Amino acid sequence: MNAYIKIWGNEYLVSSLNWHTDGTLSHASFHDENGKYHTVFDGSALGGNNAEEDRHMEGVLLHAYLDEIVVFREKKSRSYATQESIDTL
Repeated sequence: MNAYIKIWGNEYLVSSLNWHTDGTLSHASFHDENGKYHTVFDGSALGGNNAEEDRHMEGVLLHAYLDEIVVFREKKSRSYATQESIDTL
């Protein structure tokens, strides 16, 4: 299963996801389209959502409501090309 974060008009593969001991999400980390690494903390614990407007500010702790923007999906199985599928290309 993979986790994705929907933020800034995109969907990114989460590379690290952490939970509090009570089972709620603590923070999610991911790389954006420019390769920059971001960590977004749960806004429920921090009192709000600033991730949208503060994306480009250095040194600002980003937070958002992770239960609304982190989604989980089954990994897609790998498919291998067959000679028949190659011949149709």
